[in-house]
Amino acid sequence: MYTLNISGHQVTVPNEIKALIKESMAKLSRYNDKITSVNVTFNLTKQETDKVQAEATIRIPGKEFFATSEADNSMSVTVDSLVQKLEKQLRRYKNKTKSKSSERFAEDTSIEDMQQEEFNALVDRGIEVELVSSVA
Repeated sequence: MYTLNISGHQVTVPNEIKALIKESMAKLSRYNDKITSVNVTFNLTKQETDKVQAEATIRIPGKEFFATSEADNSMSVTVDSLVQKLEKQLRRYKNKTKSKSSERFAEDTSIEDMQQEEFNALVDRGIEVELVSSVA
């Protein structure tokens, strides 16, 4: 479970948009279930008062994701764009961590295969081998 903070700076955030954000952020948890907090802030842009800018920060242990999005006077379009950017970052992070763990598994497997081959070679030569278990 994570904390969700939705705020507006010089902008009031309607309940429909808050509900949309809650629903969208819940979907992001499928990429990482260790999300600890989500902060979403809406601002009016300084140059043009009819543009709405949204910023979001997602925190997980050891990592922080940030995205920003801007649209003409439509908070829902801004939220959709923001969620797409965060989804892309989380997906990339998930694939990155997944590939690292599979590399470690492949290394462990190859070491175990080598040890098994050495054991089989010793047994084939008729050498008695005493098995010693190790605690990992």
